[in-house]
Amino acid sequence: MLEGSIPSEIFTTLSRLRHLNVRFNKLNGSILEEIGQLQQLRQLKLGNNSFIGAIPKALGNCSSLDMLSLFSNSFYGYIPTELGSLTLLQVLQLDENSLGGSIPSSLMNCIELKFLSLKHNKFAGTIPEDIGYKLPKLEAIFLRGNNLSGSLPKSLGNYSAVYALSTRDKKLSGVIPQELGMLSRLQSLGLHMNSFHEFVFPFLLNCTQLRVVSLVVNRFEGSILVNIGLKLTNL
Repeated sequence: MLEGSIPSEIFTTLSRLRHLNVRFNKLNGSILEEIGQLQQLRQLKLGNNSFIGAIPKALGNCSSLDMLSLFSNSFYGYIPTELGSLTLLQVLQLDENSLGGSIPSSLMNCIELKFLSLKHNKFAGTIPEDIGYKLPKLEAIFLRGNNLSGSLPKSLGNYSAVYALSTRDKKLSGVIPQELGMLSRLQSLGLHMNSFHEFVFPFLLNCTQLRVVSLVVNRFEGSILVNIGLKLTNL
């Protein structure tokens, strides 16, 4: 098992490095800005270590990145706006850190993004209203365990390929948009522990691939459709 910090020489001498995977070790320290010199780097996997500090702004120079996986560390501060320059990025895993601030609008430039996990951080503010239009290829969105507020964007219904949607932030409220009924491939819907007060259940019947639905600890009223079990046979 690896320990210690990542030596700066890796960033300054291995200019053709394409994959760096050191997940599930005991590495620590901060990630140096010199990492921006790895312009051919495609995948950076640092998950499940003990890294600290801010996410380097210089990562925005790693224009070939298609996977950035920093989950389960102790990164703090904000998501650098410079990450919006990673137009080839497909996977962004920042879950289980101490990141805060809002979800930067610059992330909407990562138009190839398929997997977005920001769960269990300290993000606040609202979910970008146009997320469903700006990131059309998303297949999985995990935002639970933050301090997000406001309502669910109607644009989420634009995700015909989404199979998982999870938001558990205690402060999300309002009406669950019936546009979610357009998510024909949705398999897991987790909207529990929020303050939603209205839910138009019939739209769920269009999500025929659903296997998991969690709506506990909200403010819903009324009854559940009696034929839900006949329509959603995978539940």
